[in-house]
Amino acid sequence: STPLYSSAASDVYKRQEEVGVEPTEEDKIKLEDAEMQTDKLKLTHIKAGTAKREEASIQTESLPPTMEEIAEIQSEPLSEEKAASLNAFLSGALDVMWKEIKRTGELSLIFSNLNKQDFKPNEEIEVLYTLLSDSAGGVQESLPTEVKEEENEEEKKGESAKKEVPQLTSNTFEVSCLSWNCTGASIAVGSTQKTHEKICGHRANVAVWSLFVKSFSNSKPTLSLDTPGCVTALQFHPKDPKLLIAGTFNGNILMWDVQAEDALICMSDIDEYFHREAVTQLLWIPVLSNIDFSSTYNVVSLSTDGKILFWRQMDMLRHPIRGYLLVTREQATSKTLLNPLNGFCLEYAEDTQSLLVGSISGSIWKIGGTIVSPIAPKKNVTISALKWKDEAAAIRDNLLDSESKREVMEKVEKHCQDRGIKEVSYPHVFEARIDIRKLYACPNPYIYEPHNGPVHSIKSSPFQRNLFATASADGSIRLYDQQQKAYLLQLEPTISATIACIDWSPLRPGAFIASCSSGELLLFDMHNNRSRPTIKIIPPTKAGATTVKFNSRLLSYVAAGFENGAVKILKLNKYYSIGAVSREETGVWKYLMEQESKMFSQQFQIRKNTNLL
Repeated sequence: STPLYSSAASDVYKRQEEVGVEPTEEDKIKLEDAEMQTDKLKLTHIKAGTAKREEASIQTESLPPTMEEIAEIQSEPLSEEKAASLNAFLSGALDVMWKEIKRTGELSLIFSNLNKQDFKPNEEIEVLYTLLSDSAGGVQESLPTEVKEEENEEEKKGESAKKEVPQLTSNTFEVSCLSWNCTGASIAVGSTQKTHEKICGHRANVAVWSLFVKSFSNSKPTLSLDTPGCVTALQFHPKDPKLLIAGTFNGNILMWDVQAEDALICMSDIDEYFHREAVTQLLWIPVLSNIDFSSTYNVVSLSTDGKILFWRQMDMLRHPIRGYLLVTREQATSKTLLNPLNGFCLEYAEDTQSLLVGSISGSIWKIGGTIVSPIAPKKNVTISALKWKDEAAAIRDNLLDSESKREVMEKVEKHCQDRGIKEVSYPHVFEARIDIRKLYACPNPYIYEPHNGPVHSIKSSPFQRNLFATASADGSIRLYDQQQKAYLLQLEPTISATIACIDWSPLRPGAFIASCSSGELLLFDMHNNRSRPTIKIIPPTKAGATTVKFNSRLLSYVAAGFENGAVKILKLNKYYSIGAVSREETGVWKYLMEQESKMFSQQFQIRKNTNLL
């Protein structure tokens, strides 16, 4: 039998399974839809810099030579090319070394005894090369000149050779200008005929010699550049060794890249607003941009037509950006025919940012102010109904006189509107045939005491602010202070000869060299002698010396051009090439300017009162 309590428990369990409890409203599950803002996914692209691979060659040490090899090397003579290369390296290295010694000497007395050296200023100067190009097409004659040829197989044994070098006679081309490039390794030579008629029709060129190449030949230039007429001015770029500009007798300006196959880059035209007479001087002038403050160079040209023109390199000599007429303001405002100053030489004084001009009449002018910083034009400038292109706007914005600027704008725009032109470009500015006195400003010059003959050369001192020297056909060399009209010192080294050119030493503060029509080269040193030249270089030929130029990079080299078409490369003695500069030399001009200015100011006033000026 089944127990009673078991049955009862089973019934209760069954009843519990069958009982259900209904959930309340609060216990029910509630479902809702909701949205939320999440951060957007960010994708970033990153480039990892990989290592750059470069190939380089290095010189490793070789095994030491044997005694036989040393004896063989010492017995071999040094070739001319290797000797020239070694001299160039030593000149450059010594230049850097002496600059550091000079800088240290100013701060310390360790090198104070270095000035007491054995270098003598009157030691002889050696003639290294005589350069001569027969491409000018003149009559030639042969003069015996000792020149080493390239060694052939037999000459390597120690034999030297001599040959007769062709030399142009005085009836052909004469050297008119010289220019070293910024490395000092190349020199450009320009030649011209002595006499001309109205227009030059001579076949001329610019000869470029690279002095330290293996193929160097004194009778064959490394490069010959043809020109449409005789060359009257020449200048390498001060920073770029391959850029060269030249001016011709007819008024053209040419620019070359001497390292390119097609060397000619551009050439200017001949026009009333450009040059139409001989270009007598060319300069590269640094210009600071007013936009990004970068430094560039403009070309400044001087001509006997009485104009100074500024050219931007980016314009490719298509037109000048600014100009000056060498007339006084009284002449500019008068209705009479203009009689401008015939400019013969030009110099840029960087310390004072002024132009120094020497003329055929003997006058010396200084033009200062804002003349050497042509501003950059504003882009897309619209005036009235016409738009001015950049090159035309550059000419317009560089007009100094506001009244002239307004007149030029009105006339140019009327010229374009009459022909249905909506954009003004640079040719339209000149096609409008504006009065040249409106387009080119007339400076307000500071006029110095004049020479009695044409001023052939004018140079500012690289060491002394405000000091410049002039060379004249009256046979005198004068030293001026930019702030005084009277000259400080006058030297008359020759009686009958004229002074053709002058140049300052890049090392000695008181030294400069002058070339004479008698053929002499006179080296003056104010620290040693203030009245006579320290060294007289008298070449064997009777041709006059037309120009002379120091090498500012390789300090031991000087080039001189002559009337017979020859160029002599001279090597200075150690005193003028590697000698240390003493403090007495640095102060020689300060003392001279203080003492001489007082005396010559009194003499100048006396000459002015007696109508001698």
